Amino acid sequence: MTRRPKHLADFWAQDRGLGWVLALLTIAIFIVAPIVRDVQFAILLFTLLFAGILLWNVRTMGVTRQVRFFSYLIVFANVTVQIVAIFRPWSILAMAEPILGAITLMLWDAVILFRVFGPGSISAHRIMGAVAAYLIAGLVFSDLYQVVDMFSRGSLSLLSQPMPPTKEHFIYFSFVTLSTVGYGDILPVHPIARSLATLEALVGQLYPTIFIGRLLSLGPWTKAD
Repeated sequence: MTRRPKHLADFWAQDRGLGWVLALLTIAIFIVAPIVRDVQFAILLFTLLFAGILLWNVRTMGVTRQVRFFSYLIVFANVTVQIVAIFRPWSILAMAEPILGAITLMLWDAVILFRVFGPGSISAHRIMGAVAAYLIAGLVFSDLYQVVDMFSRGSLSLLSQPMPPTKEHFIYFSFVTLSTVGYGDILPVHPIARSLATLEALVGQLYPTIFIGRLLSLGPWTKAD
């Protein structure tokens, strides 16, 4: 039987927290991002929330002191840059934000996968955690597309409107590519952007087959509570 968490922080460090991470990601990506006009502020709020969950998980994973220090440093730098960028839109911060965001999301993905495939019985919570890692991968690629566009403007072409892509466009294009839908309203024209799109499409096809398929084949199973 799963031990009941005594504190909220303990809840996030257990398997049941994975399902709520998936729920929060779904709300942030598919509800808040398309509706809220001030996307930068909404991203900051969710970054603060996920930063707390991430750092608590790193603390309870038993990793080395160097890994904990690197995690705290990256998350602190990411949050600080986002906060300062809201009030001081300097160009250097605009360049640092997606880079730090991508590194933080990769760390978050690694922590979730460590939890999903770690010791213990397989449950619906771990399946939801694997899906959450899939969504985080889409956010990682959206930041990488933004990084490419910063160094080479016009790396993504918006066929429907002659304007530079925004954060919402990068997120939308990333998930359309990850799911291999490919509507064709946004096209990668820079060679690196094309390579990223190809890699993301492969991840979108192979991840559910290999990782989630492998997870479903593992046992023993326990009932999610």
